[in-house]
Amino acid sequence: MIIQQFARASMLLGLTGFVSLGILTSNSWAAPVNELAVNELAVNELAVNGKETETASPRLGIPGRRVSGGTRQDSIFASQYDAIVALTASDNISTTTAADPALLFYIPEMTASQTAEFVLRDSHDTLVAEMTFPISRKAGLVSLAMSDIPDAPTLNLNESYTWYFSIIPDADDRANDVVVHGSIRRIEGKSQGLGSELAHANLTWHDAVQTLAQRYQVEPNNAAIATEWTQLLESAGLTKFVQLSFAPVQAGFN
Repeated sequence: MIIQQFARASMLLGLTGFVSLGILTSNSWAAPVNELAVNELAVNELAVNGKETETASPRLGIPGRRVSGGTRQDSIFASQYDAIVALTASDNISTTTAADPALLFYIPEMTASQTAEFVLRDSHDTLVAEMTFPISRKAGLVSLAMSDIPDAPTLNLNESYTWYFSIIPDADDRANDVVVHGSIRRIEGKSQGLGSELAHANLTWHDAVQTLAQRYQVEPNNAAIATEWTQLLESAGLTKFVQLSFAPVQAGFN
């Protein structure tokens, strides 16, 4: 199974994480998730990462935050318990063999359509990619692809990048942004295409999730893919997010 292959690869190569980059595309699915489960995940993240994660700059060596926070969060989400969740490994540090990987985010139902922003900075804190785009108020699992960002470069081998995904409720006061952030590093390896047998692929956690998400679009009723997806999310402490319907979500303003 892919989860076993990932475990072996992690021990041999010291690989952790999953995460990556892009624009709202047809790679989006409805993801009805119990709002209390999101709140539980947020509490667990704070217990693991410590209170300083809530206030310190993510550019000061902090691995990242995969559950959003912010003073305006209660007002923009339909439920006070909900939050943006980056579907990443628990330490939010990802490795990928892809030059142009993709990221997955759970977006809860919002009270209105909003503007979202994606930012990528290199290891010197230099801005290398930035994009803002409209996002629907509907709940869903959103995929962002690096290749869809205008003028975005491919990732350099063995360089760590920091990404930020934000909902901007007030463009005049960015202190109110609702943000998740993490890091990603490209390593040596051959990217696996959709035709690859996942059970025999030597994938990082990030690449495995990306590949499974693509396969799920093509084969939404494939029970084997659904099982691998469940095992992979459970391995990262994302058990509450395995029961996703993967129904299409309209991107853009309602």
